[in-house]
Amino acid sequence: ATARVAAAHETTHGWHELHLTGPQPLDNAGWPVFEEGLAVHTSRAVVPDRPEEEYFWYGLEGFDGWAAWCVENRAKLRHRLHHALSDPSKLGDMFGSGTVGGHHRTGYHLADALIAEMNRPLAELVRLAPEDAAAAIRNAVAGVDHDR
Repeated sequence: ATARVAAAHETTHGWHELHLTGPQPLDNAGWPVFEEGLAVHTSRAVVPDRPEEEYFWYGLEGFDGWAAWCVENRAKLRHRLHHALSDPSKLGDMFGSGTVGGHHRTGYHLADALIAEMNRPLAELVRLAPEDAAAAIRNAVAGVDHDR
């Protein structure tokens, strides 16, 4: 099942590419957040009822408690993403090799949650114009009090 989760995630990127209605806004930090959130969220739909960490770590050991930490620190992660959307170089802490609170890949967990909060069908999300998809991410974090 672990391989199926990873395959669903990566296949979603291809499915998404086939449905793009415009060029990818590579200079818009909301775009990769949307892409990864959509891929995680779709893998949950395609391969349901797996352990939480499996949707992010694909069976790698040593990440017990990681998802719980992400949930407990979601407001902090939203705040960090809000600032990273203005400075894409900061996305690496959440999606690249950096860490937040000593935890890797926290942006994937938050991106998945943001897509879920949109409460829209996957077929509709995958067809959003890239600029609209990036804007949806920006809007999803805009209502948070970022001055704390």
